[in-house]
Amino acid sequence: MKELKQQYLFTKKEFLLTKAGVRVISKAINENLEYTIKYEELGFDIIKKREKTAIFPAIVLLFFFLLEMYLLIDAILLRESTAQIVMWLLSAVFFGLIAGLAFYRTNKDVVYLTGGAKMLELIRDKPSVQIVDHFIQNIHEAMRVRYKSKFAIIDHNLPQEMQIENLRWLKDLGVIDEEEHEELLIQLKNSYLL
Repeated sequence: MKELKQQYLFTKKEFLLTKAGVRVISKAINENLEYTIKYEELGFDIIKKREKTAIFPAIVLLFFFLLEMYLLIDAILLRESTAQIVMWLLSAVFFGLIAGLAFYRTNKDVVYLTGGAKMLELIRDKPSVQIVDHFIQNIHEAMRVRYKSKFAIIDHNLPQEMQIENLRWLKDLGVIDEEEHEELLIQLKNSYLL
């Protein structure tokens, strides 16, 4: 999967995997952003977080909804004018909808790809946890390919010690495993013998 689309309230984000990095297109009510995060700027660390965003405003809105319901019932029982009953009814519906929306959106599960100079934020369950996890695996695989093509090549213009250090660094990052590390070391040492 080379693409992921997410929407949270009024913000739409699209993530595209390119050869050089992750291209992010974000469209919100107040701004549109387009940028690319290079694979070398991301890390392999994953942080999962649950943001409890709007609990206090939701409680306040629920209070107003209950107040409007009380005033509506009171107006009906006291047989007040139809205009006043309609006003309380519309107020109760308005605050009920806003309070319901606020309670519905109180928790936001987020996953951050971090460990490098930049961080990428994804909503954990949009469109689903499995799709987001699969997309993260694809990002990590694209990062490994990028790192290997850039740092795991044999270059006789660089000192051998520097290339050995690059291979050790790639192994420490998890880009290459122990077996690949040993194979690349043998290739490197054999190339300097020729």
